[in-house]
Amino acid sequence: MKHLHLTKHLDLVKQVIRKANRHTIESRRSTVTVSITKTTGKEKVAKKKVNWKERTKALLVRELKSEYKRYGELVKRNTAQCNLIRYALRDDYRNLVAYTHAYLDSLSEKSLADREDDEIFSVALLLAARRYSHYSRNQSLANSQEPLQLFFSLASLMEQMPIQGDDTKASWILLLDHFERWIGVRTIDGKSNDIDDVHIELRRKLTSQAGLGSLPRFYNRFLFTDEDQVVIRFRERELFGKNAVYRDEEKEWPYDKDLKLVSGLHEPASRDEYHGSPYSNICFAEDQYVKKFAEQLQKEADRYLFVKNFNRKSNEIPVEGLIKEWNWYRSILECLTLRVEELRQYPLKDFMSVVDLRICTSLILSTIMSICAQGEELVPATSFNYCLANPILNVIGQMFLQKVSKTITKMQDEIFSDYVKYFLNEEVSRQYTVREWWMQCASRMHISPKLKLPCADFGSGIREQLGSFLTSVVLEACQAHIKTGDRGKTLSIPVFSYKDVVNEESSFDGEVLCVTKMIKICSAMMEVVCKHQFEWMVFLLIYCLWKLVPPRPWLDSGEGGPYYGSSFNVLRPHPDYSMINVNYEMKKRLKSRKQARPVFDALNDLGITPWKINEPVLDVALKVFEMAQTNADEKFLEKLSIPIHPSRVPIPDY
Repeated sequence: MKHLHLTKHLDLVKQVIRKANRHTIESRRSTVTVSITKTTGKEKVAKKKVNWKERTKALLVRELKSEYKRYGELVKRNTAQCNLIRYALRDDYRNLVAYTHAYLDSLSEKSLADREDDEIFSVALLLAARRYSHYSRNQSLANSQEPLQLFFSLASLMEQMPIQGDDTKASWILLLDHFERWIGVRTIDGKSNDIDDVHIELRRKLTSQAGLGSLPRFYNRFLFTDEDQVVIRFRERELFGKNAVYRDEEKEWPYDKDLKLVSGLHEPASRDEYHGSPYSNICFAEDQYVKKFAEQLQKEADRYLFVKNFNRKSNEIPVEGLIKEWNWYRSILECLTLRVEELRQYPLKDFMSVVDLRICTSLILSTIMSICAQGEELVPATSFNYCLANPILNVIGQMFLQKVSKTITKMQDEIFSDYVKYFLNEEVSRQYTVREWWMQCASRMHISPKLKLPCADFGSGIREQLGSFLTSVVLEACQAHIKTGDRGKTLSIPVFSYKDVVNEESSFDGEVLCVTKMIKICSAMMEVVCKHQFEWMVFLLIYCLWKLVPPRPWLDSGEGGPYYGSSFNVLRPHPDYSMINVNYEMKKRLKSRKQARPVFDALNDLGITPWKINEPVLDVALKVFEMAQTNADEKFLEKLSIPIHPSRVPIPDY
């Protein structure tokens, strides 16, 4: 009974405590109200997604602005190079110096600090130095008004020009030396004191700026001859004395030691493990390689590859014979001469006024034959323009290189004579990769392994101008003379004409009509090509990598390339992404020079591996190309990157 009474008492106490707690909580709620919003999982994900999109958008906008700025600077630099070549070929040094001065004024401090324009300034000063060498030949030339005016123009330019890059520094020293020689030949007159004062000030500037940094053991041997190097070294000792500090060349060529994938390739193979040179089956001596190298350079300069059409079945006169009968060469030359006289577009007029129009006509004719032999009725106008302009620009570039550099051919011959030992000496191929050996050869010669020629890259602007100009000449000059059945009457039909092709393309906004400007080859000419056939097939050496000698190796970042006279990109542009510079994007993602070296070495090994097309291999190749005639084999051929035959592709009549 007592226990029951105690239990009831405890229950009563619990009820009192519970009521007291409830009263406390309710009183707190009445005095303070806190709003708590709970975030669901879906809302958190959506918020993160919005933040990610905003960050990505900001990043892409920043990259796009940077890319626009980089491309703008590249166009500006290419335009400057183009004008430099233009004035140099015309020996117009007054405008050359004036343009270089204006270009210097347009540059930002960052661009000058990065030394991206060292090539332009060094070439401009070097050309001026070559000119003053001409003025110093006799007193009559030295006393003329032209060198006096040019001296003060150059002095004004050099007072503002920073002396930063090695090539600019060497050109400065060489130009001051030629100034001194010219002053020594010139007759003393009222201007002599002013000339001496300016010359002394320029020497002081050179001593104060150029002497602060280290000096290279050798300057650019593509620009400066051995005689120039001697003069520059003598003047350096005179200007800087014992303060001159020389730096050694960087020789960091092996793989990254942290790359485990190629850990077994860090050291050369032992003599016991080495199976011998894969080039031992090539029965060429060193002198034969050297002879073929000269032929290779000539092939690269010609830009065309002529191959006998062994599949020709026609008994009619070949197309080349008809083109000769139709006098296309004379028609193109006459039209080109007339159009050049009427030109008012610069710098195109200056270029066309210095180049031999007969050589241009021969190149244009070879390009036309190459395009007609492809059997395509429609050719994109941009491709047509590019194919016409590129060989002409190559000729102009060679003319400029002969003017600015006296050593290019000598340097190319010397480095190849050393490089070819890789294919003759098994001990060399055991110890080095082909890239490392090339770098070794370049280092011994004290030249850049890239073999980069000065001002070798023309801008897209002049290429478009020249291509459009030459296309207009071709459209007017080239006519097919077709005999009709009406009493042997001959009709003259324009072979090429413009044609707008409308394609329907898909986009985010739906179906869009895209208009493409094409060059149309007339149906009469297409029938002539099919009936008469070409005796020789002409190929433009754009992507054709046929070689008489082992190719030049790819270096760090895919630079260098298979040709010896020009550089090529290691990655070809994909037709589906023609607006993307894949080589620039690749280089942008490389974190160091050592990265991707094993990849480029593998490409080099494939490129230099010798192989011969014997009869069994030729039979297989012909069989594969015969398969291109069948639509059922399209998927198989696609894996081999062999297109289906054009006759099996339905082409609508535009």
